[in-house]
Amino acid sequence: MRWRCLDIEHDDFVGLDKDGYDLITVRLSVAFIHDRARVLRGLAARLRKGGALVIITPVVENMPEDRRHIGLDEDELTTLTDGFPKAERFDSAGLALLVPRGPAGSFTAEEKQWPEPQAVFGAAVVVIDASGRVLLGLHSGHAGA
Repeated sequence: MRWRCLDIEHDDFVGLDKDGYDLITVRLSVAFIHDRARVLRGLAARLRKGGALVIITPVVENMPEDRRHIGLDEDELTTLTDGFPKAERFDSAGLALLVPRGPAGSFTAEEKQWPEPQAVFGAAVVVIDASGRVLLGLHSGHAGA
């Protein structure tokens, strides 16, 4: 057995074994990962056929009010297994243990929470005369108008 320590949010996965892994564990940290879909997709891509990604996380409904920020609600838990062909869930002592098995497909539920990036190009000019007055214009929205 070989242990690897990796910052899954910021480090590059390229340094991981190319042969893949039978087991990858994410323990008590998934609530702090900003882009969960990207991270889980990256980890799942490193699983061997039949491999498992084990996610252990607090469930928000079981947390005291001042610690709810470190737990996930039911919708977030469901999102974690979206895209995997098979996923099991076990609950114990306020924790959810999720075992999605790869290969992972699209993580549609979480990706739909963010709008698609759009490229927009624009140019603006402000014309001011010697007295400090601003020239205003009206754009009708039609070419040639």
